[in-house]
Amino acid sequence: IDADRRLSVLPPPRAFEGAAEALRALAGSARIIVAGEGRSQDTERDWRRAGLLGASLGLGEIAFVGEEGGSVMEIALAAKNYARGPVLVVGDSPVEMEAARSSGTVFYPIWPGREKESWLDLAKDFFPAFARGERSSAGSADFLALFASGPDWKHIA
Repeated sequence: IDADRRLSVLPPPRAFEGAAEALRALAGSARIIVAGEGRSQDTERDWRRAGLLGASLGLGEIAFVGEEGGSVMEIALAAKNYARGPVLVVGDSPVEMEAARSSGTVFYPIWPGREKESWLDLAKDFFPAFARGERSSAGSADFLALFASGPDWKHIA
C-alpha cells in the first residue's frame, strides 16, 4: 500500500510522452492490447495515471495483460490470437521486439530518449503504412544496438 501511495505521486514515465496524441490519432483504427512487465492492474494504473485512458482519447477496445498471464512471448501470441487481422506490437525493449518476431507480428520501437517523436511517428507514418499492408522492420538493428552495451541506455536524454 505504501509503495502504491508513493508511486501515485510520481509523474508519468517518459515512455508515455507523445502517447496520448498518437493514441487519439489511432482511435477507431485498432484494438489495443497493453502488455506490461508487471501485473496487469499495475500497468492499467500507470496508463490511467498518464491520462491514456478515458473518453477523451476515443479509444474503443483495450485490454491489459501482464506477467501473471505468462512470458512476454506468450503475451504477444495471445495478442495475435485476440486480434482479427495483422498485429503490431509497440514496445521499448529488445525482449518485446523478440516476442513480436517470435510470434510473427510486426514490432514498432518506442526509442528511449526519443519517446515523443517515436509515438508521433507511429501515428503519422508507421501505422497508416501498416494499415495499408506495408510491413517494415526498418531500424531494428539500430534499436538493438542501443541496448548492446548494457543498461547504460537509460541515461539517454
